[in-house]
Amino acid sequence: MKAYFEKDFVEMEPVRHRLERWVRVYIFVCVLAYRLLADPEWRLQKLSDRKNVWYGADEFLHDLERVEHVQVRLGHQVKIWYLNLTGKSRRTLEMLGFKDMLKETVGVDFKL
Repeated sequence: MKAYFEKDFVEMEPVRHRLERWVRVYIFVCVLAYRLLADPEWRLQKLSDRKNVWYGADEFLHDLERVEHVQVRLGHQVKIWYLNLTGKSRRTLEMLGFKDMLKETVGVDFKL
């Protein structure tokens, strides 16, 4: 099955649904996934003249896969760290406008 996107054909796997509404949902999810990948690609292209930024969304997202979320609770105090975040990825996030996205935080939680 071929779908038409921006004057180009994109190969899609066979749709294994029989009802039209489920086929529409499947295609909608595929288009949404494509859009979610195309947006950071477009933003990174705009920043491509700068140094120390990722040049492609695939490499950038692959690097972000390594990031781990660690939450430590000491009494009512909660501290959150993000491990394995490279400096290049942090700078790229800042340039994309996501400065506080993976920021280490300290908070108080009175629920126990």
